Amino acid sequence: MLARLKEEHLGKVIIYTTVFSVCHSPVWWIDTGANVHVCADISLFSSYLADDTGALLMGNGSHAHVLGVGTVILKFTSGKTVLMKNVRHVSSIKKNLVSGSQLCRDGYKIVLEANKVILSKFGIFIGKGYDCGGLFRLSMLDVCNKVVNQTVISNESNIWHSRFCHVNFGCLTWLENMNLIPKFNLVKGSK
Repeated sequence: MLARLKEEHLGKVIIYTTVFSVCHSPVWWIDTGANVHVCADISLFSSYLADDTGALLMGNGSHAHVLGVGTVILKFTSGKTVLMKNVRHVSSIKKNLVSGSQLCRDGYKIVLEANKVILSKFGIFIGKGYDCGGLFRLSMLDVCNKVVNQTVISNESNIWHSRFCHVNFGCLTWLENMNLIPKFNLVKGSK
């Protein structure tokens, strides 16, 4: 998602500020056979210690290299969160796994019923998930990371050229004529 452009004129220099939101849905699966939580995506860790901690024995009999250990906060669609500690970072794993037995040791109750999973603690509903191809996928909130990019430049055509993945200037002129982007001055010798 691209937020609205903010344009400030300071003398002859124009400052364009852009906010990009990168959103993705982290997918987590309940694994009642796993004895530790495992995550492939390092960006999901709220704290992380890079440490060569050996390997994990996977369900298929292979070994997976552990790159580090950290904390992951699961954010359910219910608005509740679960803090998972000592999560193993294994970049080669295909699915992020929540250990059912580890959750139970941490005081959570897991109920598998009618093709869904319900997670609670001390009788309070935490979150849910659904059967998806024989595994239970947890219902998580999207994770959005905002990146603010501020560029100072006096040539607006180069800004639009970059924002549209370096499309040719003929296409930019066409977008300008259709009033899809603001009017700009095409400077000879632009990229």
